[in-house]
Amino acid sequence: MNKYRTGAQFISYHVLIILSIILGLLFAQIFFNTPARGQQEAEIGPADVIEELKKEIEAKTEEIEELREKANAYNQSLGEQREKRIDLQNQVYIYNLRIGKVENDILLTEAGIEETELTIRKLKFQIETKENELIKEKELLVELLRLVYENDQQGFFEIILKNENLSDFFNQIESTTILQESIQTGIETIHVIKDQLEREKTNQEDKKIELEELEGQLSDQKDLLEGERGRKNKLLKDTRNQEKRFQSLLSEVRKQQEEIAREVELLEDKLRFTIDPSSIPEFGDGVLGWPNEGILTQGYGSTSDTGFKNHVYSFHNGIDIAAGYGAPIRAAENGRVTAMGDDGKYAYGKWIAIDHENGLITMYAHMSFRKTSIGQEVERGEVIGYEGATGFSTGSHLHFTVYASQTFKTKDRWYGLLPLGGSIDPFNYL
Repeated sequence: MNKYRTGAQFISYHVLIILSIILGLLFAQIFFNTPARGQQEAEIGPADVIEELKKEIEAKTEEIEELREKANAYNQSLGEQREKRIDLQNQVYIYNLRIGKVENDILLTEAGIEETELTIRKLKFQIETKENELIKEKELLVELLRLVYENDQQGFFEIILKNENLSDFFNQIESTTILQESIQTGIETIHVIKDQLEREKTNQEDKKIELEELEGQLSDQKDLLEGERGRKNKLLKDTRNQEKRFQSLLSEVRKQQEEIAREVELLEDKLRFTIDPSSIPEFGDGVLGWPNEGILTQGYGSTSDTGFKNHVYSFHNGIDIAAGYGAPIRAAENGRVTAMGDDGKYAYGKWIAIDHENGLITMYAHMSFRKTSIGQEVERGEVIGYEGATGFSTGSHLHFTVYASQTFKTKDRWYGLLPLGGSIDPFNYL
């Protein structure tokens, strides 16, 4: 009778060893991303879908690159127009370039939306795959724990007594060790999958935010396109498509622009001396973020130092950044829109001022389109409008001014609301 039980135990121990080895191999396959045959068959569907989505994303990325190259070509052409004599034909051509640029930007944004939607779909499938892997890993871990629990019901001394020879005893000990190692591998695998899953979910949330911004940008660009078409039609109507009338109107506007620029310089010269240093933040990099990504075309200060000498004004109260017509402009820091105006062809054109409630107010000028309202709270990096060439501007760019908030004010003028204040070099805070 004792021999029969011992033989059965001997067989059960070896079966247990074989089972634990098989389970260990299963863990190794999952851990090293080499699923077993059954798993491969179960994952053929999602894997194929993910691969197809990758191909679609790659194709869309190529399309986006082509559209970006066209956008750069438009920006280059618009930049070249600055050096040419301004006449009616040239001005209409500039409007057509801007319209073409915005139309291309709309296609670019639409392609970006499609690419982002494809990426979100791919991430969704990847998340589902990882969640399924996690469920299988947990089920295997539960089974291993059950086997260890059953094996541990026998005490160490009892195991010695029930085994007639040391071989059986060590076989049982070995099987327990293999199971414990498999459990440790399983726990490590679960942690790896969880980390991968969290990363995929974070990527998905980031892409959803990106998609919302692109959809908002597309709506803005469509409004911007209509506005640019309207400005072109108004020019043709006002000039009656006659060069002589265009030059007459241009001469009158230019004279008024220069008078306004001189007035602003005189008023702000006095305001700069009223800045209380204790009312503004200490100078430091990163206090403000860059409002757009482009080329610095003019710095802050005396025009003899900024590289833009002219007969109109001798001091530049901000910095000019050119990223391309219709490029997004972002809030430099959290704050509240405290003022905004449209000076038409004069001064700052379409502009926005944001109070950051830290002693600084930032102003963004020459915009083609604004998407804020008075009193609106904005966050650092939030799109508040788009680059343009409204007001007294020789070409598309953003004019960015930093004011000491204690000195900032606005004045009503016949052409619109004029922002004034004691300016500070933006590079003290960027």
